[in-house]
Amino acid sequence: MCGIAGVFGPGSCNISSDFSIIQNHRGPDNYGYFRNSNILLAHNRLAIIDLNINANQPFADITNRYVIIFNGEIYNYKELKSDLLKSGFNFRSNSDTEVLLYGYIKYGSDILPMLNGMFSFAIYDNFKNELFVARDHVGIKPLYYFSNNENLIFASEIKVILDTGIDNFKISNTGILNYLNFGYSVGERTIYNNISCLLPGHFLFCNISDNSFKLILSKWYFVPKFNNKFVYNFDQATKTLKSKISESVQSMMISDVPVAAFLSGGIDSSIIVSEMCKHSVSKVPTFSIGYNNKSNFDESYYIKMMISKFNISNEIIYPNFTQSEIYDYIDIICDHLDQPYANPTVILSYLLTKKFGDQYKVMLIGDGADELFGGYPRHWAMKIYQRNFGLFNLINPCINKILNYVNESPQESHFIRRLRKFTNSNSRSFYETYLNYFRLFSKSDLEKLSKITGVLNFNSELFKDKNYIFCVFSAMTRKTFLPFNLLEGADKISIANSF
Repeated sequence: MCGIAGVFGPGSCNISSDFSIIQNHRGPDNYGYFRNSNILLAHNRLAIIDLNINANQPFADITNRYVIIFNGEIYNYKELKSDLLKSGFNFRSNSDTEVLLYGYIKYGSDILPMLNGMFSFAIYDNFKNELFVARDHVGIKPLYYFSNNENLIFASEIKVILDTGIDNFKISNTGILNYLNFGYSVGERTIYNNISCLLPGHFLFCNISDNSFKLILSKWYFVPKFNNKFVYNFDQATKTLKSKISESVQSMMISDVPVAAFLSGGIDSSIIVSEMCKHSVSKVPTFSIGYNNKSNFDESYYIKMMISKFNISNEIIYPNFTQSEIYDYIDIICDHLDQPYANPTVILSYLLTKKFGDQYKVMLIGDGADELFGGYPRHWAMKIYQRNFGLFNLINPCINKILNYVNESPQESHFIRRLRKFTNSNSRSFYETYLNYFRLFSKSDLEKLSKITGVLNFNSELFKDKNYIFCVFSAMTRKTFLPFNLLEGADKISIANSF
Protein backbone atom coordinates (compact mmCIF):
# COMPACT_ATOMS: atom_id res chain seq x y z
CA MET A 1 0.00 0.00 0.00
CA CYS A 2 2.86 2.39 0.86
CA GLY A 3 6.49 2.30 1.84
CA ILE A 4 8.03 3.99 4.87
CA ALA A 5 11.65 4.29 5.95
CA GLY A 6 13.63 6.31 8.44
CA VAL A 7 16.93 6.91 10.18
CA PHE A 8 16.97 8.36 13.68
CA GLY A 9 19.99 9.22 15.83
CA PRO A 10 22.99 11.55 16.16
CA GLY A 11 24.72 9.79 13.27
CA SER A 12 21.77 9.86 10.88
CA CYS A 13 23.36 12.54 8.69
CA ASN A 14 26.14 10.13 7.81
CA ILE A 15 23.78 7.47 6.48
CA SER A 16 22.75 7.72 2.87
CA SER A 17 20.40 5.52 0.89
CA ASP A 18 18.07 6.24 -1.99
CA PHE A 19 14.88 5.12 -0.26
CA SER A 20 12.71 6.54 -3.02
CA ILE A 21 14.10 4.19 -5.67
CA ILE A 22 14.36 1.07 -3.49
CA GLN A 23 10.72 1.25 -2.35
CA ASN A 24 9.22 3.00 -5.36
CA HIS A 25 7.10 -0.06 -6.19
CA ARG A 26 5.38 0.34 -2.80
CA GLY A 27 4.14 3.83 -3.64
CA PRO A 28 4.60 5.26 -7.12
CA ASP A 29 2.02 8.05 -6.64
CA ASN A 30 4.29 10.33 -4.62
CA TYR A 31 7.62 10.43 -2.81
CA GLY A 32 8.40 12.76 0.05
CA TYR A 33 10.90 13.12 2.85
CA PHE A 34 11.57 15.10 6.04
CA ARG A 35 15.07 15.70 7.36
CA ASN A 36 16.93 17.50 10.11
CA SER A 37 20.21 16.89 11.93
CA ASN A 38 18.84 13.89 13.84
CA ILE A 39 16.32 12.23 11.56
CA LEU A 40 15.36 11.29 8.03
CA LEU A 41 11.80 10.17 7.30
CA ALA A 42 10.89 8.95 3.80
CA HIS A 43 7.56 7.92 2.30
CA ASN A 44 6.46 6.33 -0.98
CA ARG A 45 2.72 6.79 -1.39
CA LEU A 46 0.10 4.57 -2.97
CA ALA A 47 -2.91 6.86 -2.70
CA ILE A 48 -6.13 5.19 -1.46
CA ILE A 49 -7.85 7.71 0.87
CA ASP A 50 -7.92 11.41 -0.14
CA LEU A 51 -6.03 11.51 -3.43
CA ASN A 52 -5.29 15.21 -3.01
CA ILE A 53 -1.67 16.35 -2.63
CA ASN A 54 -2.61 17.78 0.78
CA ALA A 55 -2.56 14.20 2.06
CA ASN A 56 0.96 13.46 0.83
CA GLN A 57 3.54 12.38 3.38
CA PRO A 58 5.54 13.00 5.48
CA PHE A 59 2.63 14.88 7.02
CA ALA A 60 3.14 17.50 9.74
CA ASP A 61 0.67 19.08 12.14
CA ILE A 62 -0.01 22.81 11.81
CA THR A 63 2.72 23.67 14.33
CA ASN A 64 5.30 21.46 12.55
CA ARG A 65 6.13 19.86 15.88
CA TYR A 66 4.93 16.38 14.89
CA VAL A 67 5.67 14.57 11.61
CA ILE A 68 4.20 11.23 10.53
CA ILE A 69 4.90 8.60 7.89
CA PHE A 70 2.24 5.91 7.63
CA ASN A 71 1.69 2.67 5.71
CA GLY A 72 -1.77 1.14 5.89
CA GLU A 73 -5.35 2.18 6.42
CA ILE A 74 -7.41 3.13 9.47
CA TYR A 75 -10.93 1.88 8.84
CA ASN A 76 -12.58 3.79 11.70
CA TYR A 77 -10.85 7.08 10.93
CA LYS A 78 -14.15 8.94 10.43
CA GLU A 79 -15.35 8.04 13.94
CA LEU A 80 -11.98 9.04 15.40
CA LYS A 81 -12.07 12.28 13.45
CA SER A 82 -15.44 13.20 14.96
CA ASP A 83 -13.96 12.79 18.43
CA LEU A 84 -10.91 14.89 17.55
CA LEU A 85 -13.05 17.67 16.05
CA LYS A 86 -14.89 17.93 19.36
CA SER A 87 -11.50 18.31 21.06
CA GLY A 88 -10.67 21.33 18.91
CA PHE A 89 -8.45 19.81 16.21
CA ASN A 90 -8.72 21.41 12.79
CA PHE A 91 -8.16 19.29 9.68
CA ARG A 92 -6.76 20.37 6.33
CA SER A 93 -7.20 17.02 4.56
CA ASN A 94 -9.67 14.14 4.42
CA SER A 95 -7.00 11.50 5.03
CA ASP A 96 -6.76 8.85 7.71
CA THR A 97 -3.10 9.86 8.06
CA GLU A 98 -4.02 13.22 9.61
CA VAL A 99 -6.52 11.52 11.93
CA LEU A 100 -3.83 9.08 13.08
CA LEU A 101 -1.37 11.90 13.75
CA TYR A 102 -3.82 14.00 15.78
CA GLY A 103 -4.98 10.89 17.62
CA TYR A 104 -1.39 10.30 18.73
CA ILE A 105 -1.00 13.97 19.72
CA LYS A 106 -4.08 13.68 21.94
CA TYR A 107 -3.72 10.16 23.35
CA GLY A 108 -0.08 9.16 22.86
CA SER A 109 0.44 5.39 22.60
CA ASP A 110 -3.06 4.89 24.05
CA ILE A 111 -4.40 5.61 20.56
CA LEU A 112 -3.22 2.17 19.39
CA PRO A 113 -6.05 0.07 20.92
CA MET A 114 -8.54 2.55 19.45
CA LEU A 115 -7.41 1.88 15.89
CA ASN A 116 -9.35 -0.48 13.66
CA GLY A 117 -7.03 -1.05 10.77
CA MET A 118 -3.75 -2.30 9.38
CA PHE A 119 -0.71 -0.13 9.90
CA SER A 120 2.92 0.51 10.49
CA PHE A 121 3.84 4.13 11.14
CA ALA A 122 6.39 6.46 12.69
CA ILE A 123 5.76 9.83 14.40
CA TYR A 124 8.58 12.24 15.20
CA ASP A 125 8.38 14.93 17.91
CA ASN A 126 10.59 17.85 16.87
CA PHE A 127 10.56 19.50 20.29
CA LYS A 128 11.42 16.47 22.42
CA ASN A 129 13.53 14.78 19.74
CA GLU A 130 11.56 11.56 20.17
CA LEU A 131 10.42 8.94 17.69
CA PHE A 132 7.47 6.59 18.06
CA VAL A 133 7.16 3.56 15.74
CA ALA A 134 4.24 1.09 15.87
CA ARG A 135 2.75 -1.90 14.08
CA ASP A 136 -0.79 -3.31 13.96
CA HIS A 137 -1.79 -6.18 16.25
CA VAL A 138 -2.19 -8.81 13.51
CA GLY A 139 0.96 -8.02 11.55
CA ILE A 140 -0.59 -7.07 8.21
CA LYS A 141 1.81 -4.22 7.50
CA PRO A 142 5.52 -5.10 7.83
CA LEU A 143 8.27 -3.19 9.60
CA TYR A 144 11.93 -4.07 10.08
CA TYR A 145 14.63 -2.28 12.02
CA PHE A 146 18.30 -2.15 12.92
CA SER A 147 19.65 -0.44 16.01
CA ASN A 148 23.07 0.18 17.51
CA ASN A 149 24.16 2.64 20.17
CA GLU A 150 23.80 5.57 17.78
CA ASN A 151 20.97 5.00 15.34
CA LEU A 152 17.67 3.36 14.59
CA ILE A 153 17.06 2.45 10.96
CA PHE A 154 13.62 1.15 10.01
CA ALA A 155 11.75 0.39 6.81
CA SER A 156 8.91 -1.52 5.23
CA GLU A 157 11.46 -3.74 3.50
CA ILE A 158 14.74 -5.27 4.62
CA LYS A 159 16.56 -4.27 1.43
CA VAL A 160 16.36 -0.62 2.48
CA ILE A 161 18.31 -1.34 5.67
CA LEU A 162 20.84 -3.46 3.79
CA ASP A 163 21.42 -0.64 1.31
CA THR A 164 22.58 1.77 4.03
CA GLY A 165 25.77 -0.25 4.48
CA ILE A 166 25.85 0.57 8.18
CA ASP A 167 26.63 -3.07 9.07
CA ASN A 168 27.94 -6.17 7.33
CA PHE A 169 24.61 -7.93 8.11
CA LYS A 170 25.77 -11.52 8.14
CA ILE A 171 23.31 -14.38 7.79
CA SER A 172 21.85 -15.46 11.13
CA ASN A 173 22.18 -19.07 12.32
CA THR A 174 18.86 -18.75 14.13
CA GLY A 175 17.32 -17.41 10.94
CA ILE A 176 18.58 -20.42 9.00
CA LEU A 177 17.30 -22.77 11.70
CA ASN A 178 13.84 -21.22 11.59
CA TYR A 179 13.75 -21.40 7.81
CA LEU A 180 14.83 -25.04 7.63
CA ASN A 181 12.20 -25.91 10.21
CA PHE A 182 9.23 -23.93 8.92
CA GLY A 183 10.07 -22.48 5.51
CA TYR A 184 10.03 -18.85 6.68
CA SER A 185 11.45 -16.55 9.35
CA VAL A 186 9.44 -16.64 12.59
CA GLY A 187 9.26 -13.94 15.23
CA GLU A 188 11.53 -10.94 15.59
CA ARG A 189 14.58 -12.73 14.15
CA THR A 190 15.09 -12.29 10.42
CA ILE A 191 17.54 -14.16 8.22
CA TYR A 192 20.09 -11.41 8.96
CA ASN A 193 21.98 -10.79 12.16
CA ASN A 194 21.08 -7.42 13.72
CA ILE A 195 17.98 -6.84 11.57
CA SER A 196 14.78 -7.43 13.53
CA CYS A 197 11.13 -7.60 12.67
CA LEU A 198 8.93 -5.34 14.79
CA LEU A 199 6.46 -7.88 16.12
CA PRO A 200 2.72 -7.45 15.63
CA GLY A 201 1.16 -5.45 18.46
CA HIS A 202 4.47 -3.83 19.47
CA PHE A 203 5.96 -0.35 19.32
CA LEU A 204 9.38 1.29 19.57
CA PHE A 205 10.07 4.50 21.48
CA CYS A 206 13.34 6.31 20.77
CA ASN A 207 14.80 9.38 22.42
CA ILE A 208 17.91 11.51 22.08
CA SER A 209 18.83 13.57 25.14
CA ASP A 210 22.25 14.87 26.23
CA ASN A 211 23.72 13.16 23.15
CA SER A 212 22.48 9.82 24.52
CA PHE A 213 20.45 7.49 22.31
CA LYS A 214 17.77 5.40 24.04
CA LEU A 215 15.50 2.75 22.54
CA ILE A 216 12.56 1.04 24.29
CA LEU A 217 10.59 -1.88 22.81
CA SER A 218 7.08 -2.39 24.24
CA LYS A 219 4.05 -4.57 23.61
CA TRP A 220 0.71 -2.80 23.29
CA TYR A 221 -1.63 -5.63 22.27
CA PHE A 222 -2.40 -8.64 24.45
CA VAL A 223 -4.50 -11.51 23.14
CA PRO A 224 -7.57 -12.03 25.35
CA LYS A 225 -7.44 -15.21 27.41
CA PHE A 226 -9.60 -18.06 26.18
CA ASN A 227 -12.90 -18.33 28.03
CA ASN A 228 -15.06 -21.43 27.59
CA LYS A 229 -18.06 -19.79 29.25
CA PHE A 230 -20.01 -18.75 26.18
CA VAL A 231 -22.37 -15.82 26.60
CA TYR A 232 -24.18 -16.68 23.35
CA ASN A 233 -26.08 -19.73 22.23
CA PHE A 234 -25.33 -21.03 18.74
CA ASP A 235 -27.96 -18.91 16.96
CA GLN A 236 -26.86 -15.74 18.75
CA ALA A 237 -23.20 -16.47 18.02
CA THR A 238 -23.98 -17.04 14.33
CA LYS A 239 -25.89 -13.78 14.01
CA THR A 240 -23.18 -11.84 15.86
CA LEU A 241 -20.40 -13.29 13.72
CA LYS A 242 -22.31 -12.55 10.53
CA SER A 243 -22.87 -8.96 11.63
CA LYS A 244 -19.19 -8.50 12.52
CA ILE A 245 -18.08 -9.85 9.15
CA SER A 246 -20.49 -7.54 7.34
CA GLU A 247 -19.26 -4.51 9.30
CA SER A 248 -15.64 -5.45 8.64
CA VAL A 249 -16.10 -5.85 4.89
CA GLN A 250 -18.04 -2.59 4.65
CA SER A 251 -15.30 -0.68 6.46
CA MET A 252 -12.63 -2.12 4.19
CA MET A 253 -14.51 -0.93 1.12
CA ILE A 254 -14.01 2.71 2.16
CA SER A 255 -11.74 4.03 -0.58
CA ASP A 256 -11.33 6.86 -3.05
CA VAL A 257 -10.18 4.38 -5.70
CA PRO A 258 -12.07 1.37 -7.13
CA VAL A 259 -12.20 -1.77 -4.97
CA ALA A 260 -12.24 -5.36 -6.24
CA ALA A 261 -11.76 -8.85 -4.79
CA PHE A 262 -9.82 -12.04 -5.37
CA LEU A 263 -12.36 -14.85 -5.62
CA SER A 264 -10.86 -18.32 -5.24
CA GLY A 265 -14.17 -20.13 -5.07
CA GLY A 266 -13.52 -21.14 -1.47
CA ILE A 267 -15.73 -20.32 1.50
CA ASP A 268 -13.68 -17.38 2.82
CA SER A 269 -13.39 -15.28 -0.34
CA SER A 270 -16.98 -16.16 -1.32
CA ILE A 271 -18.31 -14.81 1.99
CA ILE A 272 -16.34 -11.59 1.53
CA VAL A 273 -17.56 -11.11 -2.05
CA SER A 274 -21.18 -11.76 -1.03
CA GLU A 275 -20.88 -9.09 1.68
CA MET A 276 -19.28 -6.67 -0.77
CA CYS A 277 -22.32 -7.04 -3.00
CA LYS A 278 -24.59 -5.95 -0.12
CA HIS A 279 -22.64 -2.72 0.23
CA SER A 280 -22.12 -1.92 -3.45
CA VAL A 281 -24.53 -0.24 -5.90
CA SER A 282 -22.68 -1.63 -8.91
CA LYS A 283 -21.16 -4.93 -9.94
CA VAL A 284 -18.29 -6.05 -7.76
CA PRO A 285 -15.25 -6.84 -9.93
CA THR A 286 -13.61 -10.14 -9.00
CA PHE A 287 -10.58 -12.00 -10.31
CA SER A 288 -9.63 -15.64 -10.05
CA ILE A 289 -7.11 -18.29 -11.01
CA GLY A 290 -8.17 -21.48 -12.76
CA TYR A 291 -6.31 -24.69 -13.51
CA ASN A 292 -6.41 -26.46 -16.84
CA ASN A 293 -6.57 -30.26 -16.47
CA LYS A 294 -6.15 -29.96 -12.68
CA SER A 295 -9.60 -30.99 -11.49
CA ASN A 296 -8.52 -31.51 -7.87
CA PHE A 297 -7.34 -27.90 -7.55
CA ASP A 298 -9.66 -26.05 -9.89
CA GLU A 299 -12.57 -24.32 -8.13
CA SER A 300 -14.03 -22.53 -11.13
CA TYR A 301 -17.27 -24.49 -10.61
CA TYR A 302 -17.84 -22.61 -7.36
CA ILE A 303 -16.80 -19.34 -8.95
CA LYS A 304 -19.51 -19.82 -11.59
CA MET A 305 -22.02 -20.45 -8.79
CA MET A 306 -21.05 -17.11 -7.25
CA ILE A 307 -21.41 -15.35 -10.63
CA SER A 308 -24.92 -16.74 -11.08
CA LYS A 309 -26.06 -15.75 -7.58
CA PHE A 310 -24.43 -12.36 -6.98
CA ASN A 311 -23.99 -9.10 -8.87
CA ILE A 312 -20.33 -9.58 -9.75
CA SER A 313 -18.10 -9.58 -12.77
CA ASN A 314 -15.30 -12.10 -12.97
CA GLU A 315 -12.18 -12.76 -14.94
CA ILE A 316 -10.29 -16.02 -14.60
CA ILE A 317 -6.71 -16.43 -15.69
CA TYR A 318 -5.29 -19.86 -16.46
CA PRO A 319 -1.54 -19.73 -15.92
CA ASN A 320 0.60 -21.85 -18.17
CA PHE A 321 2.94 -23.30 -15.59
CA THR A 322 5.86 -24.04 -17.86
CA GLN A 323 9.44 -23.97 -16.66
CA SER A 324 10.22 -20.87 -18.71
CA GLU A 325 7.30 -18.92 -17.23
CA ILE A 326 8.27 -19.78 -13.66
CA TYR A 327 11.89 -18.84 -14.39
CA ASP A 328 10.73 -15.49 -15.78
CA TYR A 329 9.21 -14.55 -12.43
CA ILE A 330 11.23 -16.38 -9.81
CA ASP A 331 14.10 -13.87 -9.61
CA ILE A 332 11.69 -10.95 -9.31
CA ILE A 333 9.67 -12.72 -6.62
CA CYS A 334 12.76 -13.64 -4.59
CA ASP A 335 14.06 -10.08 -4.79
CA HIS A 336 10.82 -8.72 -3.33
CA LEU A 337 10.58 -11.32 -0.57
CA ASP A 338 13.99 -10.26 0.90
CA GLN A 339 14.22 -13.51 2.89
CA PRO A 340 14.08 -17.26 2.09
CA TYR A 341 10.44 -18.24 1.78
CA ALA A 342 9.06 -21.68 0.92
CA ASN A 343 5.39 -21.02 0.13
CA PRO A 344 4.89 -21.44 -3.64
CA THR A 345 1.44 -19.81 -3.58
CA VAL A 346 3.19 -16.43 -3.90
CA ILE A 347 3.68 -17.28 -7.57
CA LEU A 348 -0.09 -17.24 -8.04
CA SER A 349 -0.37 -13.99 -6.08
CA TYR A 350 2.28 -12.42 -8.26
CA LEU A 351 0.55 -13.49 -11.48
CA LEU A 352 -2.80 -12.10 -10.28
CA THR A 353 -1.46 -8.75 -9.11
CA LYS A 354 0.70 -8.36 -12.18
CA LYS A 355 -2.30 -8.99 -14.41
CA PHE A 356 -4.77 -6.70 -12.63
CA GLY A 357 -2.59 -4.32 -10.61
CA ASP A 358 -2.82 -1.58 -13.22
CA GLN A 359 -6.63 -1.58 -12.90
CA TYR A 360 -7.09 -1.73 -9.13
CA LYS A 361 -5.11 -0.66 -6.08
CA VAL A 362 -7.41 -2.29 -3.52
CA MET A 363 -8.37 -5.97 -3.50
CA LEU A 364 -10.12 -7.79 -0.68
CA ILE A 365 -9.05 -11.38 -0.04
CA GLY A 366 -10.00 -14.19 2.34
CA ASP A 367 -6.63 -14.67 4.03
CA GLY A 368 -6.76 -15.21 7.78
CA ALA A 369 -10.07 -17.05 8.17
CA ASP A 370 -8.51 -20.52 8.42
CA GLU A 371 -6.20 -19.28 11.16
CA LEU A 372 -9.04 -17.64 13.06
CA PHE A 373 -11.53 -20.51 12.80
CA GLY A 374 -9.19 -23.51 12.70
CA GLY A 375 -9.92 -24.35 9.08
CA TYR A 376 -6.73 -26.15 8.12
CA PRO A 377 -6.53 -29.98 8.09
CA ARG A 378 -3.77 -29.76 10.71
CA HIS A 379 -6.18 -28.21 13.21
CA TRP A 380 -8.55 -31.14 12.91
CA ALA A 381 -5.68 -33.59 12.92
CA MET A 382 -4.48 -32.21 16.24
CA LYS A 383 -8.00 -32.35 17.67
CA ILE A 384 -8.36 -36.00 16.65
CA TYR A 385 -4.95 -36.73 18.14
CA GLN A 386 -5.88 -35.07 21.42
CA ARG A 387 -9.02 -37.21 21.76
CA ASN A 388 -7.19 -40.45 20.90
CA PHE A 389 -3.77 -39.77 22.40
CA GLY A 390 -3.07 -43.27 23.73
CA LEU A 391 -4.45 -45.09 20.71
CA PHE A 392 -2.32 -43.21 18.18
CA ASN A 393 0.87 -43.73 20.18
CA LEU A 394 0.10 -47.45 20.03
CA ILE A 395 -0.79 -47.85 16.35
CA ASN A 396 1.39 -45.16 14.70
CA PRO A 397 4.45 -47.41 14.19
CA CYS A 398 2.29 -49.87 12.23
CA ILE A 399 0.69 -47.11 10.14
CA ASN A 400 4.11 -45.63 9.33
CA LYS A 401 5.37 -48.98 8.04
CA ILE A 402 2.37 -49.27 5.73
CA LEU A 403 2.73 -45.69 4.49
CA ASN A 404 6.35 -46.33 3.56
CA TYR A 405 5.03 -48.51 0.71
CA VAL A 406 2.49 -45.96 -0.52
CA ASN A 407 3.48 -43.32 -3.09
CA GLU A 408 1.72 -40.01 -3.48
CA SER A 409 0.97 -38.73 -6.95
CA PRO A 410 1.49 -34.97 -7.45
CA GLN A 411 -1.72 -35.00 -9.52
CA GLU A 412 -3.83 -36.19 -6.58
CA SER A 413 -4.72 -34.69 -3.22
CA HIS A 414 -2.28 -34.34 -0.35
CA PHE A 415 -3.99 -36.97 1.81
CA ILE A 416 -1.11 -39.46 1.89
CA ARG A 417 1.48 -36.77 2.58
CA ARG A 418 -0.66 -35.29 5.34
CA LEU A 419 -1.37 -38.69 6.89
CA ARG A 420 2.32 -39.57 6.84
CA LYS A 421 3.20 -36.24 8.43
CA PHE A 422 0.47 -36.66 11.03
CA THR A 423 1.62 -40.09 12.17
CA ASN A 424 5.26 -38.98 12.24
CA SER A 425 4.43 -35.85 14.25
CA ASN A 426 2.80 -37.46 17.24
CA SER A 427 4.78 -37.08 20.42
CA ARG A 428 4.23 -37.29 24.16
CA SER A 429 4.32 -33.48 24.18
CA PHE A 430 1.61 -31.46 22.39
CA TYR A 431 4.21 -28.75 21.87
CA GLU A 432 6.55 -31.15 20.08
CA THR A 433 3.62 -32.53 18.09
CA TYR A 434 2.77 -29.02 16.88
CA LEU A 435 6.37 -28.29 15.87
CA ASN A 436 6.79 -31.66 14.18
CA TYR A 437 3.64 -31.17 12.13
CA PHE A 438 4.87 -27.82 10.85
CA ARG A 439 8.49 -28.74 10.21
CA LEU A 440 9.78 -29.03 6.67
CA PHE A 441 12.42 -31.46 7.87
CA SER A 442 12.43 -33.87 10.80
CA LYS A 443 14.95 -33.44 13.58
CA SER A 444 17.07 -36.29 12.23
CA ASP A 445 17.04 -34.83 8.71
CA LEU A 446 18.05 -31.42 10.06
CA GLU A 447 20.99 -32.96 11.88
CA LYS A 448 22.15 -34.45 8.59
CA LEU A 449 21.68 -31.17 6.72
CA SER A 450 23.23 -28.79 9.20
CA LYS A 451 25.02 -28.56 12.52
CA ILE A 452 23.39 -25.25 13.34
CA THR A 453 21.76 -25.15 16.76
CA GLY A 454 19.57 -22.52 18.36
CA VAL A 455 16.24 -21.78 19.97
CA LEU A 456 13.09 -21.72 17.86
CA ASN A 457 10.86 -18.69 18.29
CA PHE A 458 7.85 -20.54 19.68
CA ASN A 459 6.19 -20.23 23.07
CA SER A 460 5.80 -23.66 24.67
CA GLU A 461 3.99 -22.20 27.70
CA LEU A 462 0.74 -22.01 25.74
CA PHE A 463 0.62 -25.77 25.40
CA LYS A 464 0.33 -26.52 29.12
CA ASP A 465 -3.48 -26.33 29.12
CA LYS A 466 -4.40 -29.54 27.29
CA ASN A 467 -8.14 -28.97 27.76
CA TYR A 468 -8.17 -26.31 25.05
CA ILE A 469 -5.41 -27.62 22.81
CA PHE A 470 -7.45 -27.01 19.64
CA CYS A 471 -7.72 -23.32 20.55
CA VAL A 472 -4.00 -23.27 21.37
CA PHE A 473 -3.11 -24.66 17.94
CA SER A 474 -5.34 -22.05 16.30
CA ALA A 475 -3.76 -19.29 18.40
CA MET A 476 -0.25 -20.43 17.52
CA THR A 477 -1.14 -20.48 13.83
CA ARG A 478 -2.37 -16.89 14.11
CA LYS A 479 0.82 -15.85 15.89
CA THR A 480 3.23 -17.59 13.52
CA PHE A 481 2.00 -18.83 10.15
CA LEU A 482 -0.45 -15.96 9.59
CA PRO A 483 1.83 -12.91 10.10
CA PHE A 484 5.22 -14.35 9.15
CA ASN A 485 4.19 -16.53 6.22
CA LEU A 486 0.78 -15.72 4.79
CA LEU A 487 0.55 -11.96 5.41
CA GLU A 488 4.21 -11.23 4.80
CA GLY A 489 4.14 -13.06 1.48
CA ALA A 490 0.88 -11.36 0.46
CA ASP A 491 2.26 -7.90 1.27
CA LYS A 492 5.60 -8.34 -0.48
CA ILE A 493 4.21 -9.88 -3.65
CA SER A 494 1.14 -7.69 -4.07
CA ILE A 495 3.12 -4.53 -3.47
CA ALA A 496 5.69 -5.70 -6.02
CA ASN A 497 3.08 -4.66 -8.56
CA SER A 498 2.13 -1.47 -6.64
CA PHE A 499 -0.99 -3.15 -5.31
